[in-house]
Amino acid sequence: MSLLSQFGGGALVGSLFKFLLLPAAVISTVFKSYDFVSQSELALKYRCGRVVRKFERLEGRRWRLKPREERTPKLVRPGFRLLIPYADKLCKIDIRRRTHELKPMTREVKENYWQLIETTLVFRVICTPKGVYDAILTAEQLEFLVGQRCRAYLRTLTNNVKVSLESYEDLVLTNMGPEVEELGIILVEFQVNSNNVTEATQLGQALAAHGPSALALAALTNGHHGNGHNGNGHNATPLTDIVTE
Repeated sequence: MSLLSQFGGGALVGSLFKFLLLPAAVISTVFKSYDFVSQSELALKYRCGRVVRKFERLEGRRWRLKPREERTPKLVRPGFRLLIPYADKLCKIDIRRRTHELKPMTREVKENYWQLIETTLVFRVICTPKGVYDAILTAEQLEFLVGQRCRAYLRTLTNNVKVSLESYEDLVLTNMGPEVEELGIILVEFQVNSNNVTEATQLGQALAAHGPSALALAALTNGHHGNGHNGNGHNATPLTDIVTE
């Protein structure tokens, strides 16, 4: 006979289940049956991996619902919420304003003189079901995607010297506002923090504080002289493209 049978194996397994596994399962179920949404958050409820949506009827059809993907996601507001254990999950997102500093950009104002432009972007999540849903889909990369799109638009502005820095804020808020709405956010403010004009050699020291690559620093001092050609007579890479990549 085995050792387990000698000591009453069936009774031992039953005792372990009764006094250890069963209480642990009950406690885990209780903790998964509720959640909290704080005052600075909004959330969506996911049930079995799919977002919970409102029951919306088709126009003119009293007893027929819209297709599931066309219905509005159900927004979960701050407070205590009950959940179906192991089936429901709340995906939360912070709706407070966020400040994101864009990488410094440059533009040439005259021969061998460059303007260093440092900017700050303020945005927040749109507090609507669709806005929260779009923001949650890109929550982990939200700041990166917003910054990337704004830098791409700023690159077109810095390449045009005729556009004044004073008009940057209005241009960014007007033209980029509709584009970033598909990410579930709204642009609140855009600030130009610094716009000093300096020589190319001094500009390299200024950008060093922001940790640019060695290629960018080399372009600052070696790639831009006189008519915009390097020492071998080839066209130098535009500084704006190097720094902002």
